[in-house]
Amino acid sequence: MYYARGSAGESRSMLRLCESTARFSNFKSEISNLITQATGISKQLHGWLGSLKDSNIKGDKYFDKQTKRNVEQDKEFEEFDREMERYKRELEEKLMQRGVDKQA
Repeated sequence: MYYARGSAGESRSMLRLCESTARFSNFKSEISNLITQATGISKQLHGWLGSLKDSNIKGDKYFDKQTKRNVEQDKEFEEFDREMERYKRELEEKLMQRGVDKQA
């Protein structure tokens, strides 16, 4: 991703160079749009890099079987917690409904 971000920066630099050259004066609007897109891509890559830095996964080099098992186990725990929360809400709704039925 660092390479991609660097390439986006190089592309932006080349576009700025073209923008200031008389030979490309007919394409100023298109070049400006491309510069804006390259800037957006660079920002997006920066965001992705930041989120990867903050994650538990350090990269393919460190993503061994144990790490993979840990990540899968964490996902399973999260899914279990979501399911338990759903069951809890359903039970609370049923209990509330029974209370309403008894009062009626």
